[in-house]
Amino acid sequence: MTKKLQSSFPIGTESNPPIDTDVIVNKFCETDNEAIFAGTYKTAIKLEKKLGIKWRYTTEEITYHINKNGLRERQSFNEDYDFSGKYVVLGCSFVKGIGVAEEHTISSYIEKSTGIRTYNFGNGGSGPDIVFYNAIWLAGLKNPPKKIFIVWPQTHRFSLFKITHDKENNSFTMPGPRSTTVKSFLPSSVSDNNMVEYRKYFTPTTMLEPNFQSGNKLIYQQILRSTWGSQLVELDVFDNSSYNQSFSGPEPLAEIKSYQYNKATPEEVVNDWLARDMKYTEYQRIATGRTGLGTCHFGPKVYEGMAKWLISQ
Repeated sequence: MTKKLQSSFPIGTESNPPIDTDVIVNKFCETDNEAIFAGTYKTAIKLEKKLGIKWRYTTEEITYHINKNGLRERQSFNEDYDFSGKYVVLGCSFVKGIGVAEEHTISSYIEKSTGIRTYNFGNGGSGPDIVFYNAIWLAGLKNPPKKIFIVWPQTHRFSLFKITHDKENNSFTMPGPRSTTVKSFLPSSVSDNNMVEYRKYFTPTTMLEPNFQSGNKLIYQQILRSTWGSQLVELDVFDNSSYNQSFSGPEPLAEIKSYQYNKATPEEVVNDWLARDMKYTEYQRIATGRTGLGTCHFGPKVYEGMAKWLISQ
């Protein structure tokens, strides 16, 4: 009997819910985990008493609705879903909104501003390949979206896939990319045991621009531009490699930062400019006046600014 490869589209993160569950609800997700939160929470309480700076997440909770596809949505999708007249935002964890509430994601801000239902197709730790696969899948539907917005992941990222074999039905399924960012740009031959040794020879600088990945991203972009035409809006600001210099778009992230961030108080920075997965050392540094975007995901102000820029195009 011929083995059948069953494509699982749209592609979401590896941590999909069980097949019989349409949506699961979590309090934490990916880098926004309990361990990081616990450390930052303790620091935030101490500094609130000492400096009067209140962190919103000492009282506010974040809820992640993850559908069967592994996407941050309250419903699941298949090839029969009707996307007509709607928008979709594609990208990595910045689009998914790791560390911020659902109402503070890029898709939510677009929906609020336009009144058009906008779906979140963000995948934490993934690369341009996942954006491409999902965008092509959407284009091939009987009822595709009215428009798609892409916040391109960095060039150096590409995704590993976990293939599962169903012996009973003699078929294969492909749940999606690994959600661990570090592994997302390592060759599949690199195991957990020799990863440390491997990374000695590949610094972040040299890993930013593997030639085949730069070429792939350019190809992905050209194909999607030809496929979607004016129905595609792109934002590519996270590449700090020379590749990004060839992108003709503006630098909205710099504009967003200069617009208000440099004038923000420490309390505004930790609450509006940075996500909940900020580590306690970063919180302490920023809260005491040494401002910086920190080692975490962005907060509501950045995503609101990105949404405004995307809508304006």
